[in-house]
Amino acid sequence: MAEPLQIEAYLYYPISYSAYAHRKIRCSSWQYVIGRQHVVSPIPGMRANAGGEPGCFALDFGAMTEDIIIQGGLPDYPTYNTGETDTTTPILRWPEIEEIWRTSWRFYSMTMTANMACLLVFYDDAGSYYEHYVLPGKLHLRRDAAKELWDFTATFYTVGWSWT
Repeated sequence: MAEPLQIEAYLYYPISYSAYAHRKIRCSSWQYVIGRQHVVSPIPGMRANAGGEPGCFALDFGAMTEDIIIQGGLPDYPTYNTGETDTTTPILRWPEIEEIWRTSWRFYSMTMTANMACLLVFYDDAGSYYEHYVLPGKLHLRRDAAKELWDFTATFYTVGWSWT
């Protein structure tokens, strides 16, 4: 199990049209952002109350987004913490995450479902795991002086909802 201040997560990313590589990610936080996209249109001729505000016509076509935002640290050296259970999977480092964000799109194809999307796997404290098919969205890297790691915030856009 991970340190108390870390979450165990794994990122599987395409390295060809038929193969994936994977790395362990050291996360300090994991966040879901779920958005609904309604259409709300005012109807000027209809008054909702005595104040004169127009009534409205609201539609929900079921359009939805689900983003996953993770934060943590990317070490300069591929080291493991004392007590880690998985010391065989390489730890994601900053040059690799930059490469994934810049080039993983080259293995996608235009279909109705996600083809060669990344897979983000999260393990909770009870030992259960959840997998999310995602595409890399935004990546923020920051490094402070005298630290041997990069602080990161990575946003992934969910393209499939297959909860395990």
